[in-house]
Amino acid sequence: MHVEWTVEMSVGITEIDDQHKELIRRSNDILNAVIAGKSIEEAERTIAFAQNYLACHFQTEEKYMMRYGYPQYVSHKARHTLYLMEFSGIKHSFQSGDPDSTLAHVSDKLIEPLIDHIKQEDKALGNYIYATKQKIAA
Repeated sequence: MHVEWTVEMSVGITEIDDQHKELIRRSNDILNAVIAGKSIEEAERTIAFAQNYLACHFQTEEKYMMRYGYPQYVSHKARHTLYLMEFSGIKHSFQSGDPDSTLAHVSDKLIEPLIDHIKQEDKALGNYIYATKQKIAA
């Protein structure tokens, strides 16, 4: 299940949108590594890079939440923590040597939740920041 970023995923904050595009690209890289039967070492490097990028991305979002006093900060941050924990399961799935299990894990635990998170929680954050900026400008 390869995913392409679409304008409907935009949260209206260029920095976050650009990071989301990169996260989707990295998720697709993981899928490609599994499908192509890449070595464990190569797949682990891809997964580790994506995981580190994801952690940095979440820090960026949390910086925006704190800057604008986002009222859902605690629950949104908790979702980030849970997502990072789920992400670590991908490496274990790949190491098990079962490509079908890994593909399912990447799709069910990485890509689908990422897209849902962007379209729901991150969109809400973007809307909140936009409204807050409008109030400040008025």
